[in-house]
Amino acid sequence: GTLDYYSNDNPQAGANAIYWTGVNQYNAIGFDFKPNLNLSLLPENDYQLEFWVRGDSPGAKFDIRFIDTKSGTSDHPWRMGKTIDNAIVPWDGAWHLVKFPLKQLEEKGAWDNGWFNPEGKFDWKNTDRFEIVAEHQSLTGTSFSFDDLKLTGEEITIITSLVETLTPYNLTLFPNPVADQLTLAFSL
Repeated sequence: GTLDYYSNDNPQAGANAIYWTGVNQYNAIGFDFKPNLNLSLLPENDYQLEFWVRGDSPGAKFDIRFIDTKSGTSDHPWRMGKTIDNAIVPWDGAWHLVKFPLKQLEEKGAWDNGWFNPEGKFDWKNTDRFEIVAEHQSLTGTSFSFDDLKLTGEEITIITSLVETLTPYNLTLFPNPVADQLTLAFSL
């Protein structure tokens, strides 16, 4: 197939869009998070996945999914995702906004040298990657364009204990002892 991350063929916004065509079943567009991300606060704070998509083949479908990190021999890379089909988007060649809350995603199981049915073990705290995948069928003869993929929601403020934050660091002051007064300037 063909994957062009910088297609300038009628993007929805800006100068470029992702163009994907001629894809065999199970091929994917992958965005690997380095380091892995803790996204655990996003579903519980009503964050949404949104993106613009256009397609030209009624009946075509693909999955979007997050995959967590396999954390040991008894764990698997669990998937949390949603199937995008013509019940969600009319594949009419026009751009359409797809938007839904992360908490509406469904666990889709795991592939780990064999198939594992969903067990409710997806871990948002250790998210490895995001994928758009031809999960259900070959998409040869079909083309999709994607633009402005993002997670949206209200700003989240995380308050941590200053003691917990500073515990791993060593702080040494010179000279010791100091005179009558000492001023320290720092930033976190």
